[in-house]
Amino acid sequence: MDFQKDDFLVMKNIEDKSKSIWRVVAVFTEAVEVVPLKDGKELKMLQGVYGSVRFRKAEAHEIKSGSRDFNFKKVS
Repeated sequence: MDFQKDDFLVMKNIEDKSKSIWRVVAVFTEAVEVVPLKDGKELKMLQGVYGSVRFRKAEAHEIKSGSRDFNFKKVS
């Protein structure tokens, strides 16, 4: 994945019920350290390292609303 520090991400698996926007803290070879945001504030107690394949970059409307769009489908 092509993530960079301070990118905003969302979980890409539809089975994952997380609505959170996640901010990238650090990037590793196949993982990212991320912290979820709620109401614009970091939830440090949930910060962790996860496989980067679990995430996609958040779209502008998701960042603005502060939550993942479950109906979003990327058009190729």
